[in-house]
Amino acid sequence: MGEWTVIKVLLVDDERYMIEMLKEIIDWEFYGFSIVGTAENARDGMNLFYREQPDIIITDICMDQISGIEFITRIRLINASVNAQKAVKLDVDGYLLKPVNREELLNSLLELQKKLESGSRYQEEIRDLRHSLDSLQRKYVEQIGASRSCGN
Repeated sequence: MGEWTVIKVLLVDDERYMIEMLKEIIDWEFYGFSIVGTAENARDGMNLFYREQPDIIITDICMDQISGIEFITRIRLINASVNAQKAVKLDVDGYLLKPVNREELLNSLLELQKKLESGSRYQEEIRDLRHSLDSLQRKYVEQIGASRSCGN
């Protein structure tokens, strides 16, 4: 990927102490992550999602009013139209039980990081291939045009 990309993380949990604990148990920046927002309910989480466009959302499943599953479902439905140009795919990549185990969380995050980076490299390769194909098509059209005008 050339440059090092920081992966944006959003934390959503209706228990403030859980958010604080998640922020403290990992040296997020050291591992290439940045917590771009925290929310104590799904509504605030949605607003932060639109504003920050995080790469990863860590949410509690059992929250008041809107559950974590409903929260992710709503983001998936709305995000399909909002981010069609980015080809964003929202996926649930794993479940962690409370109390959260630091090693388990870190391993899950590093696995997600690998997936995100390989997906980004894949997108760059596709862009490079398209650019090469466009160049080849232009050269071909120029050669065809040159040979027709010279041959007549």
